[in-house]
Amino acid sequence: MRKKGKSVNGEKADKSGGKEKMIKKSLKETVQVLEHELKDAKNLYKSKCINWKGKTLDSEEYYTEVISGELSKKEKLVLLRKIDQIDRGNYNVDTTHNGKHKGDTNRKEEIFAIRLKGKKLEKLGLVIEYQVPLKGKRSDDAGKIDLITSTNKSVYIVELKYVDNKETLLRAILEIWTYYKQLNKVNFLKSFKLPKQIKIEDIRKAVLLSVGCNAFNEAKELSKRPELKKLAKALGVDIFLLEKNGKISCPSRA
Repeated sequence: MRKKGKSVNGEKADKSGGKEKMIKKSLKETVQVLEHELKDAKNLYKSKCINWKGKTLDSEEYYTEVISGELSKKEKLVLLRKIDQIDRGNYNVDTTHNGKHKGDTNRKEEIFAIRLKGKKLEKLGLVIEYQVPLKGKRSDDAGKIDLITSTNKSVYIVELKYVDNKETLLRAILEIWTYYKQLNKVNFLKSFKLPKQIKIEDIRKAVLLSVGCNAFNEAKELSKRPELKKLAKALGVDIFLLEKNGKISCPSRA
């Protein structure tokens, strides 16, 4: 049972007015929470601190900037790079994916991903699959890759954030990085009909952010978030924005 005034991740809670609000953290407290969560690197992207918005109490830095700066340090990058691969034999789920969504899903993001199959996206290429599972067996702790796209030179694994999604850009970057590390890359390439010249080093990581989601807004002001930009580059994650006019822009490409 959780004690009053406390919440997970070492967060303190203010329940005034019946609503639980996060009390602002100092720079030191932010780093301490991150270091605790980083002990389970494969689940770091799910941690509440990765989605903290606003600025630290004392240094007035964005929480995501403080965390990105810490994660860019050599000793912490080592931990992120140690996330274990999951051995899945086949990633091609085409037999169950016909480009139509079932009536039992009301997730806008999932429906949008389904509708993209077979379409060509500017800069990202042809969408060849969506919602690709990473699990090798039922007990594996892993999510699904939102989109797989292919060009003549690269194949992208893509994390999609759609309209009304409140998650941070930091969460999206860490999520696709985690999926990349868990991916059995040899089996992945064998699973799809890709140009013969595409090798493991041609598997790229990207986030695709739709206008109207929080991560899109953060990406639009990357000049104010240099540590986040630096982390994306260190992890080799490309950032793509799906603009209101349907065009795709790239404010920062790794």
